[in-house]
Amino acid sequence: MKERYDENDEIMELIGLGRFSSHKSYYPELQKKIKELEEEKEKYKSLFENVISGILRLDTNGRILNANFSASEILGIPEFDVSSNEIRFIQKYIGEKSFNELKEYIDKKGSLLGYETEIETDYGKRWLHLNASNSLGVNSEKSYDIVLEDITKNHEFRIQLENSEKRNRELFENSPLSIVVYDLDGYLVKFNRSFVELLGLNSDYELLKNHSYNIFKDKSFVKYGVIEQVKKVMNGENTDIVECLYEIPEDFKFGSSRISSVWVKVHCYGDCDEDGNIAHIFMLLENVSKRKRAENELRDLNQSLEIRVKNRTEELEKINNELKDFAYIVSHDLKAPLRGISQISSWLKEDYAERIDDEGRQLFDLMMDRTKKMEMMIEGILEYSRAGRKIKEYEEIDLNEVFLETIGIFPEIKDYAVSKMNLPVIFAEKLKVEQIFQNLISNSVKYMDKAEPKIGIKFQQKEDHFSLFFCDNGCGIEEKYHKKIFEIFQTLDTSDKKRGTGIGLALVKKIVENYGGSIELKSKANEGTCMIVNFPNEYLKK
Repeated sequence: MKERYDENDEIMELIGLGRFSSHKSYYPELQKKIKELEEEKEKYKSLFENVISGILRLDTNGRILNANFSASEILGIPEFDVSSNEIRFIQKYIGEKSFNELKEYIDKKGSLLGYETEIETDYGKRWLHLNASNSLGVNSEKSYDIVLEDITKNHEFRIQLENSEKRNRELFENSPLSIVVYDLDGYLVKFNRSFVELLGLNSDYELLKNHSYNIFKDKSFVKYGVIEQVKKVMNGENTDIVECLYEIPEDFKFGSSRISSVWVKVHCYGDCDEDGNIAHIFMLLENVSKRKRAENELRDLNQSLEIRVKNRTEELEKINNELKDFAYIVSHDLKAPLRGISQISSWLKEDYAERIDDEGRQLFDLMMDRTKKMEMMIEGILEYSRAGRKIKEYEEIDLNEVFLETIGIFPEIKDYAVSKMNLPVIFAEKLKVEQIFQNLISNSVKYMDKAEPKIGIKFQQKEDHFSLFFCDNGCGIEEKYHKKIFEIFQTLDTSDKKRGTGIGLALVKKIVENYGGSIELKSKANEGTCMIVNFPNEYLKK
């Protein structure tokens, strides 16, 4: 049966086995049937227009006979008007080759499912998924019905997923870490090339895939606690990294294996299925044999060094003790004849005073002065040898009192301008602290050459140490001598006027360094001197 429509697009006649009149008033049943058909037509027309998938009808030449809104939108063409005389061909959108392939397949098979193709639209390239079939019209005219979907986003996501999987496979296979995957029964599922190299194999990659090795029977993994970590993975617990001397199992010792054991760092974690259950056990193994060898060599070296240091320390202690004894004995043995020379010289000068002329008396005075200087040097050697020894326990020392007591020793200072900041209280050996103050202030007095002499001391604390500044406005020291003056027996004035032994500053330096401190010098010729003594803050009273 076929409908014939009037100018208002309403059914006028139904043509089937016979012809029915279109006069509506005479055919109420027919009127009802026509209405039902019109409603059915509107329903399918609405469905056709509003369905999400694009729907096309083509003739055998690819001309678009009809298309819904979704098809127009997917192809990027203006909404198709079936009543217009405009002619469009599908080849413009999917290409001649794709159309011919689609047409040939449909003519042969009757339908086509899951065909994917890329098209070029005004919006750019798109990927389409097509399902198509052929059909015959009223006049036996063949046409093709095509349902299409825009799968561009899905296609891009699939490409990204494939690329991601490819990168993951490459990372897995080319990772410098050995990666091994086990099933929950402990059998190998897969592994990468690094694992084969870890075993010392060259050409047994395929053979290795077919062995029956089981992780739970591996003695090395049991011994070093790796199996405990595997069980933690299976129970969903956090795991620790374990170092293990991996004895290569017999299952892995094929013809080309070159090693029997290797030190590895092992980390285990689980791979879950869709339900969140552990499906596989991943094991990462890092070859740490070189580091282990280095650690063992370092440990052996340290042990050897400790023995050598111990032996050398004992030797040094013995030598130091011998030197201390030697210094004491030599100084004691030298002092006696020096005192004798000094005493005899004094007697001769007194007893033969009338027979000795002025030149002779000057020579006697020079000899006695030199003898006294020699005695001072011997005493200085003794003090220097004792400077490194802790004779007494540390005690609380007020540096203000030490400074005042020290300047009281030198009568010359009563004519000096003395400046002093408030000094701290420290914990140290009082005799050593007094030696520092006496030697530094003594040098200020000894080398003072100004008409208006000035000396002073100040205190400064920093983050990790505190400093004492011993300053004067004396003759100063040229920069080229700044290091030399701290060496033993080094003095800048060799005349007898100053009576310097060259031991004082060397003694101060040794004492300060024994406390973990340091001494600095700031001075210029004729511009005064400032000795800076630095001590760690640990000696300050809190």
